[in-house]
Amino acid sequence: MSFNYENRYLPYEQVNTNEILKKVRDQKKFKKLSNKERDEIYVLHIISLFQKKGINMHAFRTDLKIDNQYIFTGFIKKFNTLVQSKYESVTPSEIGNFTNILSGYDEDTLGIFVASSFSKKAMNFVNTYSRKIFLIVDNLRDSNNFDEIYNDIKTFSS
Repeated sequence: MSFNYENRYLPYEQVNTNEILKKVRDQKKFKKLSNKERDEIYVLHIISLFQKKGINMHAFRTDLKIDNQYIFTGFIKKFNTLVQSKYESVTPSEIGNFTNILSGYDEDTLGIFVASSFSKKAMNFVNTYSRKIFLIVDNLRDSNNFDEIYNDIKTFSS
């Protein structure tokens, strides 16, 4: 299974949440997928979580040579928002790549990184970064952290 991101610069209104949930509920099948396939499903899962909050996401391709070279953008309240996701644990260098992209945007642009886990060093990197970046842990089984952090983002952007 593969998704053609090259031509997806329009809102991801076509994401079928039920289809994604079917694929991730069977963890045995999900774990047998390649890392790229898991990341593709995870990206669509994250987009669907934002859609449930009324946020349409747009994709754009970065010039970075990384596993997940697509960043998603949308608006939460009046703030432009950059979102990157990765199914596996995120390292400080991946956060660094994300901050390089974020630094090219105005100060009122929010950065959000969603992953199944973050290394301690990655979290420390975010805590010392000059701009606010929200980290959301989403392990595909529980969206409580997503909901909690999303509420923090809404409060922050008020």
